[in-house]
Amino acid sequence: TTLKMKKILTLATLLLIGLGLSAQETVGTFVQNRTLQATGKTVRSEGIMHYTAPDQFRLNYLTPKGDYIILDGDMFRSKAGHQSMDIDTHKNPALRGFRNTVLACVFGNYDALAKKAGAALDVKETAQGKTVTITSPETASRGYSSVIVEYDRESRPVRLVLKEFSGNVTEYLFAY
Repeated sequence: TTLKMKKILTLATLLLIGLGLSAQETVGTFVQNRTLQATGKTVRSEGIMHYTAPDQFRLNYLTPKGDYIILDGDMFRSKAGHQSMDIDTHKNPALRGFRNTVLACVFGNYDALAKKAGAALDVKETAQGKTVTITSPETASRGYSSVIVEYDRESRPVRLVLKEFSGNVTEYLFAY
């Protein structure tokens, strides 16, 4: 019975280790550069980034301190200054588009994102990893005109550029 107990404990330990690996959190830093078309001004922010497959992503801003963006399943949570939001993305198409775009790019599901949007997809292998460009059809009325994602050799995103139809551009630089 002692041998049976050891086998059960070993099996349980391996199962817990396997579950832990499948839900492993990736942590890094980010710099966000947001350029507004109307003014041409770029606002720089930075902070700590966390993500866990399949649908959790968090940006904790150090500048401005205390701000955050959290994607947790279908929920979008954010704090900017004194304003907080807690929104179910099923009820908000714009935030659902942001959520789906970010999660698809972070987790490497860019092909499904492009297909669902009817967008052109260009994937180029580079010495550092790969660069993915998704270009929306000109007939699209919302979302992003293009999305560029650069991945390192470990398939982690190191740069994400979201170009809006309005001309506004948000660039994220990630380091691990």
